[in-house]
Amino acid sequence: MQILDTMSPAAALAYGIARIGCHLSGDGCYGVDVNGTFWQFLGCSYSNGIVPTKAGELALPTPLIEFGAAVIIFAILWSVRKKIHYFGQLFYYYLIFTGVERLLIEFVRLNPKIIFNLSQAQLISIVMIIFGLIMIFINKNKNEITTV
Repeated sequence: MQILDTMSPAAALAYGIARIGCHLSGDGCYGVDVNGTFWQFLGCSYSNGIVPTKAGELALPTPLIEFGAAVIIFAILWSVRKKIHYFGQLFYYYLIFTGVERLLIEFVRLNPKIIFNLSQAQLISIVMIIFGLIMIFINKNKNEITTV
């Protein structure tokens, strides 16, 4: 658990950096068409991407939004890393924060819906969030770290 705690902030940041690659390649993980909406100013064309958008279509650049969210998650995890009370706590926070981020962003992405109008990534995110919350609740009175 100590290793998972140690890698959690870096994993959040690495995920965000990987999303920059998704944006640059236009690999199809972009969001819905924002033409004619308030969000049009954010829209990006991926007409030359690996999975191109239609001519004139402006897609919500979800990889850039995910990059921003990953940086915020990294900053939160980095700032609380010395305040944890037991090994695994930081990892559970990581599961919750990244799960919430992915659950929400999938509502505007183009991934296919599997069940209950949720994508596979959303279903996995829900499991991550629930597991993280359960583990924090189970360990709420635990205080095994005396020095950091």
